[in-house]
Amino acid sequence: MVDFLVRRKRKDILAELWKGISEIMNSEFKPQSASETFKWYCKEGKQIDVFYNSPQSWKQLEDLSFKKPDEPRTLINNPFALYFLLCYPHRLNPNTAKFIDK
Repeated sequence: MVDFLVRRKRKDILAELWKGISEIMNSEFKPQSASETFKWYCKEGKQIDVFYNSPQSWKQLEDLSFKKPDEPRTLINNPFALYFLLCYPHRLNPNTAKFIDK
């Protein structure tokens, strides 16, 4: 949600909620190979856990939320991407969420 709000320039909402947001760990699983993204279960990959800073630079948030996605290229400009994320909600992460905005 943070990325969605940053891309919509809703600094007002984030400023109001930031103390609570910065206390929540962001977890993301990155499959070892891009093709594993399309499997329901991946055996190999890495778990990335991070917290936002408090205070957090708005510029850094913008850089992260507008950064080009590094998910499989097959999802870029593909109408299947939205259906994929509906069926595989556990694959929704900051990168795949960018496809919803496209």
